[in-house]
Amino acid sequence: MLRIVDGTRAWNLPIPAPGTFIPSMGRRGQGKLVAISDRNGNTITLKHDDAGRLVEIVDTLGREYSVEYDAHGYIAAVADFTGRVIRYVHDEAGNLVEVVYPPIVDTSTGNDFPQGTRVRYTYSGHALLTITDERGNTYLRNTYSDSEDPGDLEYGRLIEQAWGNPDDVIAIRYRRPVLGDPAVTTVVAIVNDRVGVVSEHFFDGHNRRIAERVYAGFADPDQATTATENRPRGKLRAEDPDYYETTWTYNADHRVIEHVTPRGDRTEYLLSRRCPSRTRRRGCVETCLRSGSMARLRPTPAITRWSSPATRSTRASATSTAGASS
Repeated sequence: MLRIVDGTRAWNLPIPAPGTFIPSMGRRGQGKLVAISDRNGNTITLKHDDAGRLVEIVDTLGREYSVEYDAHGYIAAVADFTGRVIRYVHDEAGNLVEVVYPPIVDTSTGNDFPQGTRVRYTYSGHALLTITDERGNTYLRNTYSDSEDPGDLEYGRLIEQAWGNPDDVIAIRYRRPVLGDPAVTTVVAIVNDRVGVVSEHFFDGHNRRIAERVYAGFADPDQATTATENRPRGKLRAEDPDYYETTWTYNADHRVIEHVTPRGDRTEYLLSRRCPSRTRRRGCVETCLRSGSMARLRPTPAITRWSSPATRSTRASATSTAGASS
């Protein structure tokens, strides 16, 4: 269990034993994480500059890692305790355009890069177009809709993604909700991958993914799948369902409160509604209930409960139905 101890906010992470998040209390560093400790006493410390930016990380062995920034405030370099440096280059628009990795020398195969290796990124506006490695291989290509109509559902959206070879394409199309879709659906993304596996991803008005359907059949991988064209067929087993559905439910704070898998396994997250004026406990997980196909092995749902710290000196804790606590 990890906790923050300044009395203003609590994070509860389900690990078997307690650790600690320690925030800084200075005016400029208010709320910045300065230390993380696990149940074995391993500690990572974090240092920030006067602007509140992370500038140094010290691991549990005392090894130091430094972070540098450019004139625009973007990360420019990260150095480890041996002096190896990864450099980041941004354009005037703030896009990451190049990452330079440390030199590689004296390899047994002679595959050396004494000047380091570079990965380059290109954009259209802020939309990522390509990623190219040191040898000039472009291993990711994104294609966006050329529609100029803001009312078009595909306007500005990604419609193709090539991984590796230029013709190794994942096609993405979009549609409006229809009868049979989850009730709050506003847009559906239809993805046909490189081997013809089709999945549909349902989003609500807050752009939250509320459902995913992965079809049992296959479509032609060389053609885009739409609501009516190149639909999946030819299931491996006749008794298989047409698709396997996973769903997510959210609360008003956009936090997941329920997750249901295709097998019917259900995880419910009961979140704290308490919101005292000087605390921020609202949204902390207090109870997690798991049920579904595992009910054959467990007669009652598996329940884990977390208690939030009430004061600066109170440790957060977790208790499960199996009797374990932390």
